[in-house]
Amino acid sequence: MMVTFHAIVVCGFFGAAALVGVCRAAATIYTSSRSSANDQPESPSSWFRAARCCWPIPIVGLVFQGLLSAGGVPTPEWVAPLMFALWTVDLVPDRVRGRAAALFTVGVFLLCFHGALIRETDYTSEPARTVSGLSAASKSVFRTAVKAVEAGYKSSPDGLPDDADSIPTDFTVEQVTVSREWHSMLTGLHRIDRVPRRVWVVKEGQELKALLRDS
Repeated sequence: MMVTFHAIVVCGFFGAAALVGVCRAAATIYTSSRSSANDQPESPSSWFRAARCCWPIPIVGLVFQGLLSAGGVPTPEWVAPLMFALWTVDLVPDRVRGRAAALFTVGVFLLCFHGALIRETDYTSEPARTVSGLSAASKSVFRTAVKAVEAGYKSSPDGLPDDADSIPTDFTVEQVTVSREWHSMLTGLHRIDRVPRRVWVVKEGQELKALLRDS
């Protein structure tokens, strides 16, 4: 539920930024078309003031970009609010511009923090890297399981019995699938589904091989 709310907030910022941007562009075009040739162009000072108020937001974003996480970093969580903040702070009166920017900065920090947390659990914005890392971990468990079975039967006077086609072990591996959600295009988040599976060791000829079974 929290992840759905998180996705709605991020997508809402993107949608609101696009809507405000389109409305402001339309208003600018309409105003320009009705102005006379002698009118001075609109001063860019309002944009400068908006950027000056919103500069902490990219700083917060860059800090979170430095996270070393296989699940990815919360990029949309600060880019979308920054877009919306620049539009909004440019439109609000000077007396509330600073307070609005401070409110957005706090919101961005909380959103990025929560985005970093959910990327460490059941979501990722780096599907290929996540699957690759978990696959490498599974192969390591497979090798350990095979070595444990080999060591156990080598210590036995009878060795590995010929009829031992499959041997259950105490090792388990999470079988992982990554799927897209309705918000993946904007948030970059992909859902991770984990199913614990027991590692079995099977005999193929004279070699042992590990595989996954339900029980």
